[in-house]
Amino acid sequence: MGRRSPKARIGRTQLVRQKAKTPNTEARRLCAIIGCGQPTRAAGSGGLDRRYCRIHADHHSRHGDPLRKTYAATILNPYRDATKRWIADNEDQPAVSLSIRAVEGLYRAAGPARTSTSLAGLTARQRANVVWSRLREAGVDPRKPVEAWLAVCMVIEDDPVAPSRQEWRLVQAAKVVHRMASGIHRKWEITGYEIHHYPHSRGRVLRVVGHDLSERMIVSDRRYLDQILGLVDASARSVMRDQLMAEIAEKEKAIRRRQQPNAYEADQRTLGEFEIREGTTRTDY
Repeated sequence: MGRRSPKARIGRTQLVRQKAKTPNTEARRLCAIIGCGQPTRAAGSGGLDRRYCRIHADHHSRHGDPLRKTYAATILNPYRDATKRWIADNEDQPAVSLSIRAVEGLYRAAGPARTSTSLAGLTARQRANVVWSRLREAGVDPRKPVEAWLAVCMVIEDDPVAPSRQEWRLVQAAKVVHRMASGIHRKWEITGYEIHHYPHSRGRVLRVVGHDLSERMIVSDRRYLDQILGLVDASARSVMRDQLMAEIAEKEKAIRRRQQPNAYEADQRTLGEFEIREGTTRTDY
């Protein structure tokens, strides 16, 4: 399916905006995140999401979970290095070679490459094809998406509090692949003007890219993951767990702060009650 006509896009945009501005009385009133207390986007006048408030809905769109952040490169790199070594030693195995060839098939079937500034009006499926086509045009080794998928699977295996939804796995792998596609970089020598534009790493396109990978990763069998985990440095795995647990502890503290009234405000309320009882004002102190 091609791009929508400008008239159709404008009509669709106006319809969605009007619906987003109209509060949905059937939607749940408060965000589903414990301790948030903010109205859902559908219950207010700021969107269509029936589960989360604006902040948690945006976070879920970007990271695949309303609370957890994307795995940092410092966490993923030891696993990617181990995966790279394992693939180099086991490329003759059918599961490995078939997975690499499946990624090459994604490259070939992706169609023409587009710049990151010409994605308006494209569906999530079309944007995912652009990601694969840009990887092809940039000459990215098809082994790298395989490495990214296996590394994410292993980090989730070692993560003691990883979200159990498949969406989390798909989005985390897709974000690594999405970064490989980079953006558009141009410079005009005469004027010195530069353009650096990156496509947004959020939304349904991440789910589609992750799904493309998951369907083709024959190598993500349990026995292969165990072999690769044995190559990961034990100290790196321990540091990763400590970082993730520290992140979760910070999240829990933030939730408790939202659930409890601010200490300063509580002190001010206590002082006001004292003034009413004693018949004094703050200027009398």
